[in-house]
Amino acid sequence: MPLYRTILATTDFSNVSDSAVYRGAELATLLGAQLHLLHVIEHFPEDRPSGEPFPENEDPVDFYRRRARERMIEQIQRLNITEPEMHILLSRYSAARSIIEFINSHNTELVVLGNEPKFFSLGSTATSVAHRAECDVLVVRNS
Repeated sequence: MPLYRTILATTDFSNVSDSAVYRGAELATLLGAQLHLLHVIEHFPEDRPSGEPFPENEDPVDFYRRRARERMIEQIQRLNITEPEMHILLSRYSAARSIIEFINSHNTELVVLGNEPKFFSLGSTATSVAHRAECDVLVVRNS
């Protein structure tokens, strides 16, 4: 029986998530596992990302999904990994809650996420996922 059959790598398109996605892809290749790549746009629509205004003539949901898909494809190409199954969630809740729901609904056996250490502790998303996930969790630090 394989060690892991389903691996989830999460991304927010930061440098540390590049490390997590790359590590998840390496493990999936080595183990012959299915790789899922997940990006969560949290607290949508109340707190839409403020750094990127959407065009007035485009539905915000379509815009944010399209832009996230473009960034995900750029990340995959930049990291030179085999294309994973891509998932983009617009959630009314936190990224951590959405990741946990995804894990439970996709029989995930390992979740890989990045963490930018702050004061020698895990960030809130990494902490929440590590405590609540019913699968193994690999937290990758930025190297």
